[in-house]
Amino acid sequence: MKFSTFATDIESEETGKWFELGDGARIKLRSFQSKRSSDVREALEAPYIALKRTGKSIPSEEQETLLIRQMAQAIVVDWEGFTEDDGETLVPFTAKAAEAKLSEFREFRNLVARLVTDDDAFKVQTKVEAEKN
Repeated sequence: MKFSTFATDIESEETGKWFELGDGARIKLRSFQSKRSSDVREALEAPYIALKRTGKSIPSEEQETLLIRQMAQAIVVDWEGFTEDDGETLVPFTAKAAEAKLSEFREFRNLVARLVTDDDAFKVQTKVEAEKN
């Protein structure tokens, strides 16, 4: 096995990559391993340093809130083609809108998590693979 099969596109991990979702919607996502994601997570967990030093964990409901904020501030970079329930009013991307939608719609949050944790999501494509897309 070639080690190059594990190569990832660092630029896409750091700046984001577009994922087509169908119905004219797409979303640009950064990797959880990106520096921005790590920095945001560290800042979000800063108020819990004393708790963690005592060997305790952040309560699960608060961990979920932190994850949603991390996703909104660092993972979701942009989106296009998302509408309100009327199907006509476009929802412009902002970190605040992303946090609201990630909080409200668990399946949306799960989709974002699945996309960025897929082993192939940010892999370097060979020239042949890129031409197929």
